[in-house]
Amino acid sequence: MCMACRGQLLANQDHFELVLVTATPVLWGIIHRSVPNESDAEDVYQDVCEKAWKAFDLLPADSKYQAWLATIARNVTADWYRSAKRRVRPEHGYEDFIEAVPSGAAPLQRQVQLTVDLTAALEQLDDRYRLLFVHQVVYGFTQTELAETFGIALGTVKSSLSRGADKLRALMPDYVESV
Repeated sequence: MCMACRGQLLANQDHFELVLVTATPVLWGIIHRSVPNESDAEDVYQDVCEKAWKAFDLLPADSKYQAWLATIARNVTADWYRSAKRRVRPEHGYEDFIEAVPSGAAPLQRQVQLTVDLTAALEQLDDRYRLLFVHQVVYGFTQTELAETFGIALGTVKSSLSRGADKLRALMPDYVESV
């Protein structure tokens, strides 16, 4: 590598590190709101840094780096959820577990069956509906927090949650109360 190229690479690396240090609190905020496990969050952060470094030279000098990095963080976090290897699969089928529940435990058995059916229904939803639903119901995000975290309009969050709920109702008709 020629000396001029090496000097340019070092200058770009220093500039990238400065941009990254400035944006790190924002990136961790985005990642931690979406990825509960610390080890997984560190992996996602590393992926964000790698993707950003690979594309850093392509950005114009007057770019809004923090917004660009936040978009990368949101996209990598969403990709993390889509990844099939991140989903935990039980070694035994749920049906085996339900059959193992004592016959006198009807309420528990119904709860387990609901969990099985809900999990199956959620797996049939589009990724965006499932991601928003899980973050709202399981992690307690408000609609406004969902919009800010994933960088989408509040109206889009509301309509996506509504469509996702409609699809869940259609997938789980036995659990929907008739009006």
